[in-house]
Amino acid sequence: MEAKKIAQYALDFIGGQPTVNAYYNDDESKSIDIMECKEGKAEDITVATIGLSAFDIAKTTEDGKDLRVELLMAGLAGTDIFGQILSHVAFEIQDRGDCYFGMIVENVISPYVKQTKLRHVILMSPVFWDKYKPLHLKDTCVTWLLAVPIRDEERDFVEKHGVDAFDEAMAKANIDVTDFLRTSCV
Repeated sequence: MEAKKIAQYALDFIGGQPTVNAYYNDDESKSIDIMECKEGKAEDITVATIGLSAFDIAKTTEDGKDLRVELLMAGLAGTDIFGQILSHVAFEIQDRGDCYFGMIVENVISPYVKQTKLRHVILMSPVFWDKYKPLHLKDTCVTWLLAVPIRDEERDFVEKHGVDAFDEAMAKANIDVTDFLRTSCV
């Protein structure tokens, strides 16, 4: 994958002023670039992986193209925890070799934010960006998923009732996905 093409495509639907930094796992055996866009169309800051789509998640589209994924997360400007959280999620996906809508990645927030009950993320549709569409390349299709912070009881709800029921509960409660102190929507 061409990282610059992926970054420009994401920037076109996110907006804002981008900076890109490399993030590493604990033993520095893996890295992922994170693009941070300030003053974008969603909240104060949006972070996006650049290069996760280079990893095969063993899925294909209906027309036989390799499906690849990049991640997004919206937050409040002034901290680098969103890049840390999103890189942690990306490393988990690389380790698992799998990624999908509704996937829950556990215990990726608590190492970076101590005063919250939101400990996990669920990967959802990127609803904040009305210009978003998957990127169709010759042999691959790159799609973006939004990492939404969730609490233990919300994780349990998804496991029991499914991701669609959780999506409805989030919409009904009108939750702010950038608020690390929010109450549960279920």
